[in-house]
Amino acid sequence: MPSFQEFAKCVELEFVKADLVSLFNNLANDEQDSVRLLAVEGCSSIASVLPDEDKESLLMPTVRAAAQVARTLVYPIENIEN
Repeated sequence: MPSFQEFAKCVELEFVKADLVSLFNNLANDEQDSVRLLAVEGCSSIASVLPDEDKESLLMPTVRAAAQVARTLVYPIENIEN
């Protein structure tokens, strides 16, 4: 069975930018933790075919947001304001 990375390498770059990145962003913002984790894992497959400037503008805002959410889940006490 082909992997997501193999699929991303077989389609046109514009499809990756328009459709796969949009799909990634939607999944990375899903309500379920497990879906968000799988989306972030798939991010590397998308990133492998994008130029550096597109990685920064298209993927990194979502990755940073996911990391912030993960931080609040791991360290919930630090996130409580007095």
